[in-house]
This record gives sequence, structure tokens and C-alpha cells, in this order.
Amino acid sequence: MKRLFITFIALVFSAVSIANKTPKQGHPQIKDCKIVKEYGFVSETISLYGDVKIITDPKKLATFDVKIKKEIAALDVKVVKTIPRRCGEWRFVDSEKDADFTVSFVDESEDFTICFVDDNPGSAY
Repeated sequence: MKRLFITFIALVFSAVSIANKTPKQGHPQIKDCKIVKEYGFVSETISLYGDVKIITDPKKLATFDVKIKKEIAALDVKVVKTIPRRCGEWRFVDSEKDADFTVSFVDESEDFTICFVDDNPGSAY
């Protein structure tokens, strides 16, 4: 009986250890120019066009960590000066309170990739 109990405890610890090393979710998926951002048990659907604030302070969390690619990215982004109305149109703003969402540019562990374009912004998916 004692041996069975010890075996059971060992199995439980092994399962917990594996669960802690397994990623709980992959990258958020872009669909119809929207992305679902998970915050623990709460999720928010965010359109990928609008006013965007770039976060450069490593102590602040951005809405999205984004990797810039030269080609073939999840989202083609066109920087605009007018009100962004189409998928992939971003207007950079100075104030976080004026932003629809924030981004931090990263080299790895990105939420999604972007490519800056002059024409035809939008999602590749």
C-alpha cells in the first residue's frame, strides 16, 4: 500500500512538471483582420487597424509584441496619416490614451509578424 501511494505521488509530480513546461497556447491567430488577445481567463478581440502607440520602455507591457519582417508576414501594415479605416492601416500616435492598441517591436517571442508596405495592407490569412 505504501509503495502504491509513493508511485501515485510520483506520477502526480511528473504530470505537474510536464504541464508547467508545456506552452498553454500558441500565437494568437489573425482572422478577418482581428486577433483575440488572452489575459488569463479573459479575452479581448482587437481589430488590427487604427491608432497605434509604440512602446519602447522594456518595463511596460504592450498589447502586442510584433516582429518586423521584410516580406511574407502575417499582416502587411501601411502607415497612414489619415484616420485608419482598412485592415493593416496604422497611424502612429504619441499618447497611449489615444491609441487603439500598443505594440513593442521584438526579435523573438512575437505575437505576430508584420511587413511595412506602401500599398495593399491587410492580413495574409
